[in-house]
Amino acid sequence: MIEEIEYKEQGDGADSWIVRRWETKKKKNLIFVEIVYTDPAIEEKTNMSNVDLSTMTSEQLTQLKTALGL
Repeated sequence: MIEEIEYKEQGDGADSWIVRRWETKKKKNLIFVEIVYTDPAIEEKTNMSNVDLSTMTSEQLTQLKTALGL
């Protein structure tokens, strides 16, 4: 899958980005288009103060371990 991100300034001066996902490198079969208003290239920080490890699914725990490099 190929992801293409294009910056677009809105008429009111707001920043936006158009995110397109293609099935192949040749940009055939567009499978996803979305307009977002935060830069998708910047990872959002996750607030961990309210995470309850005892209620997490095994899939969520695996994702957390991966994110922590464990």
